[in-house]
Amino acid sequence: MKQIQLKNVPEQFALPTENTFELCSVPVPNIAQGECLVKVLALSVAPVQLRFLTNTSVASNAISIGDYIPGRGVGIVIKSKSSRFSVGDFIQGPCGWREYATIQENNPLAITMNCKDLPIRFGVSTLGITGMSALIGLNKIAKITKKDTVVISGVLGGVGSQVAQIARIKKCKKVIGICGSTLKCELAKKRLNIDEAINYNDPDFLIKLEQAVGNGVDIFFDNVGGEILDNVLLYINRKARIVACGGISQYLLDDKNKYQYKNIWKMQLHDALYQSFMIYDYVKHFYHMHSILAEYVREYKITPLEDISYGLESITHAINDLYLRKNIGARIVVL
Repeated sequence: MKQIQLKNVPEQFALPTENTFELCSVPVPNIAQGECLVKVLALSVAPVQLRFLTNTSVASNAISIGDYIPGRGVGIVIKSKSSRFSVGDFIQGPCGWREYATIQENNPLAITMNCKDLPIRFGVSTLGITGMSALIGLNKIAKITKKDTVVISGVLGGVGSQVAQIARIKKCKKVIGICGSTLKCELAKKRLNIDEAINYNDPDFLIKLEQAVGNGVDIFFDNVGGEILDNVLLYINRKARIVACGGISQYLLDDKNKYQYKNIWKMQLHDALYQSFMIYDYVKHFYHMHSILAEYVREYKITPLEDISYGLESITHAINDLYLRKNIGARIVVL
């Protein structure tokens, strides 16, 4: 089978190159009692995976030269010595960047996808961690209501696009997205049915943001961090909730070059909540969230937004696309 291994550790604040990863041929792994063998069909490519390589994430242990790259995937069980997973089951879980994966039956991060009527790749977009992150952020942290004006940075990303659609399902007062170009803003309004989309590269960004939010921001779902977060803080209402899901604008910066926030005082002034979260703290809710999201898709309330490439060979470009802001939706590699 093929798998992607770490060939050279990239510099801590640099993007991977073709010399970072190596496509290798290795034997298909044998399974032990309590395990199943999964034929991997699609992989999620997420910004955090670059941080695994440089040991700057708490979501995974650092990996060594020659290790396969960790990451979530979806696939079908082809062999099983497990009482939990049976041959023919669709599974989403920690497959890694490889064609076949072994999954232990006691691994809480792996779940059976009970929705064979939907494309299996949805398990690494709407029905996976991206959709679940949107649900956790809006329901558990922000406690979203119909009265809320919701602003989303990175609205065309994997998580942001789910947040926008769920906020629409919840019938929020106003849903506003932030993007990096006029073209992306037009696409966001068309594909996500949001009230407004604003280009953060527009010289009049602050003016347009103020006009769009009207009476202020109740929920800011932040996937970007940095100056965009600082700017949105200017317009938060009392008891606003800032959901810190990601900060991709800061991941490749060393400490001395990270953005220095000026408007933190606004949170104290308005008694606002700022909270980050680790999705794996909510594993006991995975099956329930998966079912909710699947029903949203079946009812055409959510349309998965996906950016797909094909073959393990495309993975270097796929992860770089995230940092270069080229992706539209969840970045997926189909095997």
